[in-house]
Amino acid sequence: MSPLVAALSVIAYAASGDLEGGSTFLSVVAVGFVAAAAALVAGALLGFLFGLPRAVDQPGTKARLRTNTNLDQISDWLTKILVGLGLVQLGKVTHGVSNIGHSLAPGLGDAPGAKPFAIALLVYSAGDGFLIGYIWTRVDLSRRFREAAEDLDPIERATEKALQRPPPQPPQPPD
Repeated sequence: MSPLVAALSVIAYAASGDLEGGSTFLSVVAVGFVAAAAALVAGALLGFLFGLPRAVDQPGTKARLRTNTNLDQISDWLTKILVGLGLVQLGKVTHGVSNIGHSLAPGLGDAPGAKPFAIALLVYSAGDGFLIGYIWTRVDLSRRFREAAEDLDPIERATEKALQRPPPQPPQPPD
């Protein structure tokens, strides 16, 4: 539902009639939709990285099948790198967003309000994508991981039982 807000905003902006540089309603809508979709996907990928559940291996178990935590480790590394770079380079990030807004302005009609609209559209769509990606990952993907782990439990127990050897029997004396 929330991406609909961005789409309706783009349509309303394009219909405002304040377009310059030979832009048409359809060209502005196309540029706005593509820019919003790109920001939404980028935000969703970040939301996925931040929302990825951790695999918990229970210590002391002898299970042969364990959850592969490579994706967890990559997610942790990327999250730390992105947060660290974001904090250190915050000034450059805002400057970069301003440059993207300036680049999108001609495609959005190049009117005086095109750059602020582009920046607002990008920030809204990226934030929206982040929330969508984060919530989907935490709610749906976590549930799916849990169900997969529960489905594997009987297989792990059967494998462990099959691999257990009976204790050696002492030799029986002949009768």
